[in-house]
Amino acid sequence: MKNLIALCALTCSMSAQTASLRKAVTPVAGESWLNHLHRPYEESSMGKTWRLASSSIPDPASGVTDAEQGSRTRILRGADLYRLNCQGCHGAEGRGAPPEIASLIDPIRATSLALVDQRMKSTGMVLSRKEEMEMVRQSRAALLKRLHQGGESMPAFPHLRDDEVRSLLAYLRQLAGVPGAESQQVAVTESADRVGELVVKSTCHICHDAAGENPSPEQFSQGRIPPLSALSLRVTPAQLVQKVTQGALAPMNLSDAAFRGRMPVFEHIRPTEAAAVCGYLLRYPPAENSRPSMESAQAGRHTELQTASNDLIPEESSHVSQEDEGLSRAAVYAALGILLLIAIASWFTIRELGRLHAQNRRRGARQNFAAIEVPPSTAKPMLDSDYVERTA
Repeated sequence: MKNLIALCALTCSMSAQTASLRKAVTPVAGESWLNHLHRPYEESSMGKTWRLASSSIPDPASGVTDAEQGSRTRILRGADLYRLNCQGCHGAEGRGAPPEIASLIDPIRATSLALVDQRMKSTGMVLSRKEEMEMVRQSRAALLKRLHQGGESMPAFPHLRDDEVRSLLAYLRQLAGVPGAESQQVAVTESADRVGELVVKSTCHICHDAAGENPSPEQFSQGRIPPLSALSLRVTPAQLVQKVTQGALAPMNLSDAAFRGRMPVFEHIRPTEAAAVCGYLLRYPPAENSRPSMESAQAGRHTELQTASNDLIPEESSHVSQEDEGLSRAAVYAALGILLLIAIASWFTIRELGRLHAQNRRRGARQNFAAIEVPPSTAKPMLDSDYVERTA
């Protein structure tokens, strides 16, 4: 009976976990980030600097991948979440491509109390602990705001869950050299559809609109970027995997300028992750543009996460709160210790004063007794004979 109950509990737990994983997946919607910025692809950092396909790519074999293999769950760590969400723009080391794409290293280091204190001392600036902690708090708030609301040139990532943000930031702190970040790495369990969603929303959606018309060959040769909704009309799953991870050969009738605008190779995305993109787009078809609702969702998401900044950035945020608590406790213990010392000193002083007072009283009594003069007696001593006579 106990084994049956345990089996039912395990089944319910696994069902709840699977449901929560699927519930977190939503379709991609809205225009691409480049269209939102009104920036042509060839003028972006990705269009200028990324590696394109070589001239010796073999044709993809049929059945290389199966887009429907996405029912299995995956274990992702902070490094994986960084690859899927950030590396496409900020590079493997997080240093970006200045001036268009800023480095992540300094903003992450600004969230570390230890590194802020070290930097202040190295520059000769003297700040109190309270002032340094306030700087760190503001840096953490700004980092979360940028992550969930975006910036002037950076898209927002409101689709990231709390556990994903926590894991991602832990890896970013490790990448930035924050002390103790290695021990804070955590793993998250994701469905294959969720993996595909992360790749699409954080990488593909930068250049591709979610929905729209499939461009003609002439429009495509002029640099028109096809929407994600037309993906299944243009390539097979195996072709998509190859195009993402190895690149695709350019048609011979394209000029060098047009070739420069072709899709770059994303070597940091694994074939199974590219295959998950196909499964995600098939099961969650892209929606029409809905930028206003996306922005309201970003603002709401940031408001929710502001209250949990200490949990999402635990490096020294829990450390700082523990330090504050430790300082408060130390102050209370010090005050109690001082009061105890004062009480002991007062008791000892009162006792000594009482002892000295009693000693002085005894000394004075002896002196007064010694000063009394007893006059000599004039009476004659009574003899035994006198006593006999008197009694007779």
